[in-house]
Amino acid sequence: MASSRQQLSQREIDAVMRHYRVGQIKDIKELPEGSVYSPKVVLETERGTLLLKRRARGLDMPALVCFGHEVLLGCMAQGLCVPPLLATHDDANSMVQHDDHIYELFVFIQGERFSPDRPAHAQQLGALLAETHRAMDHIQPTFEPVHETGTVDMSRLLPLQDAASGVPSALVEGMTRVMQYGHELAQANARPPAIVHGDWHPGNMIFRADTLVAVCDFDNTRMGSRERELAQGLMHASLVTPKPGQTASQTPAEPSRERLTAFWSGFRQQNGQGNPRTIAGLMPVAMVDEALASVGPELGEQHLPLLTAVWRKAQWLDAHQQSLIDLLSA
Repeated sequence: MASSRQQLSQREIDAVMRHYRVGQIKDIKELPEGSVYSPKVVLETERGTLLLKRRARGLDMPALVCFGHEVLLGCMAQGLCVPPLLATHDDANSMVQHDDHIYELFVFIQGERFSPDRPAHAQQLGALLAETHRAMDHIQPTFEPVHETGTVDMSRLLPLQDAASGVPSALVEGMTRVMQYGHELAQANARPPAIVHGDWHPGNMIFRADTLVAVCDFDNTRMGSRERELAQGLMHASLVTPKPGQTASQTPAEPSRERLTAFWSGFRQQNGQGNPRTIAGLMPVAMVDEALASVGPELGEQHLPLLTAVWRKAQWLDAHQQSLIDLLSA
């Protein structure tokens, strides 16, 4: 069952906006995008169009927020287009803490969402990832970052392997095998952790026509595996999603070859570094790992449709690793 989207109340909007000098607020509209646990509104103000956002629980520790803001501002200093962050007028702070929540205010960047029908979008998604990693190499944050729990979080398998979960044994065995292989592959080819965006997927990108104009959402920024982030980006960019009227089981398990090669071409053209064998091996792992993370520890039979749909696609990626390696090595 999907979680209902949280909303910002007028009272909390008023309380938070007292900390900023934006003039008269002329209009407020909910922005029903991104995490359902991180509500957002678009504000039309005398200072322009702004985005007010409440951080989701688990991503709202002040030190974590400060680290993400340092990385975002560092990327901006390196010439990347990211949403400008507004400071409070009273203490020039990059966040507001109110009633045990944390809020951020950004300049709202107008644009379009990722289109699977435009290969240029996938190409620019890969190119910007390489540029972002290069920009992050110049950042020396002063706040302690969060570190990934390994390239593959094996603890996410525990609820799946519980007999009470109701998940068929064949699906449990398949996902467990893929996760274990990915864990061993990552360990054998590990590079030192580096700053990663942490949530590199099309939903966090803003386009205008065929041009990618901004990358958003630095909430998950941390020290981690860039190979994992690259595999995750390739997976999301090439994923075939249901069309209107289709169910997940009716969509092809095979990823879009055109978008996959476009993403990889863009990444390589910007001198992005990645071992095709490692990346191909981590793509199904990233898919399974993300699905288990979204389900959480309270896994049950109600999650079976999601896990089954994810496994169809992850199983294809796992079974066709050599063809993916050949494609990325060409």
